Amino acid sequence: ISEGERTRVSEVVIQGLSVLPEEAARRAIRLREGAPFREHLVREDADTLSIMISERGYPYVRVSGSYSLSEDRAEARVEYTVDEGPRVLMGETWFRGDFKTRERVLRRALEMEPADPFSLEAMLRTQRNVRDIEVIDAARFTAVGLEHRRERVHLFVDLVERKPYFFEAGGGYQSEEGFFFNTALGNRNLFGANNSLRLGGNLSQTGSGAQVGYTVNRVFGSEITAVSELYLRREEPFNREIGTEAAGASLGANRVRRRGFNPSLDVSFERRRQYLIDQSAAPEQELLEPRSILTANPALLLDYRDAALYTKRGIVSSLEVELS
Repeated sequence: ISEGERTRVSEVVIQGLSVLPEEAARRAIRLREGAPFREHLVREDADTLSIMISERGYPYVRVSGSYSLSEDRAEARVEYTVDEGPRVLMGETWFRGDFKTRERVLRRALEMEPADPFSLEAMLRTQRNVRDIEVIDAARFTAVGLEHRRERVHLFVDLVERKPYFFEAGGGYQSEEGFFFNTALGNRNLFGANNSLRLGGNLSQTGSGAQVGYTVNRVFGSEITAVSELYLRREEPFNREIGTEAAGASLGANRVRRRGFNPSLDVSFERRRQYLIDQSAAPEQELLEPRSILTANPALLLDYRDAALYTKRGIVSSLEVELS
């Protein structure tokens, strides 16, 4: 192996740059004066500069990189030529197909307002936000003006909503509760606000119960989902002398799962009373006294996987504490 002379960067020149400070551009690229010259970084640094400039409202930017070597190949002069193109602003956004969902719910998902500098990254975040809305089944985006290099880009969003009303029913047999039947109905887009109301009930050979739940998605436009529930429950297990009646409420809040830290908190309160099924039994009186239980469950999920499905590398860790 003959390694030859090591080539280092002698000079880096950036021409045609005006929309961001040159020092910021130089900090972003990897080829710097005095560093070892690597040819593939010329193209990568050009792409880095393109992204930085594009996010300032110049989506038509073109950055070309070139280099020249000294006669002894010990030094390399790198030059980037920037063609920023015209500045582009965000125009209006129109939605079609939102028959049940209020427009303000959809507009909370937008990352750009009219007259903001147009950003391709912000456009991708907008698409993700709209598709993540629980009542949206599908969404198609058309950016009018981008293909023809216009100075103002308008966005059309065609939506397909999920059916708001639902009904569920199921039943079966389990050795612990015998034959059972469960049912639920509700509205997953109550008042067009992307919030859901659910009424449920269950009946079995050992008891019955009823629940009403209300879910607020994206509280105040954030990534927080709040879930509340009220319930009643009555249980008379097989081969037991004591039954249980309980009423309670719960409230939980969690962040829409994203890469990184995902905290959550659940708080519940239950009032429980036990009673005799077999009147001939004589349990301790203390067992029949009503009890109140308050429980808090803070939790933290750490998710740094490269993908939720078909994960190749990353880390997932969780911590949960129960206080009562």
